[in-house]
Amino acid sequence: MLTNDVSDAEDVSAIVFLEFWRRREAVRIVEGSLLPWLYKTTGFVASNTARSKRRYRLALAGIPRPEPSPDIATTVADRVDAVEHALALRDALACLNAGERAVVEHCLVDEMPLSDAASVLDVPVGTVKSRLHRARGKLQERFRRELRRRAEGRG
Repeated sequence: MLTNDVSDAEDVSAIVFLEFWRRREAVRIVEGSLLPWLYKTTGFVASNTARSKRRYRLALAGIPRPEPSPDIATTVADRVDAVEHALALRDALACLNAGERAVVEHCLVDEMPLSDAASVLDVPVGTVKSRLHRARGKLQERFRRELRRRAEGRG
């Protein structure tokens, strides 16, 4: 068996008969038979085809695999979500009064301890705690509402 694949055998047969037609003037007929030429030519063509496939496989093996790239749709969706969250947070912060906003800024944004925020704002620590608690509740509720509103506006 000269080939291991039916499609390769078909290709070899086609090439052999194409060569026969192309070189029909130079083909040697031995004792009235074309078989010796066909056998020899078929062997050469099958060998060349196998060598060509082997070289192709080796060439492909030498090419490095492409790096997987992130799905651009996911990246864009993440950016849109980040912008939506930032806008919703901005709108939620606008619902706080000045005292609550100052406590959120010092305690949550600047990560200042409650006692330091109390001394900066010149209020008791208990006032900072209660303002922070109220502000968190308002922010959570307003933030959820803003995200829902924005999602409905997109959808």
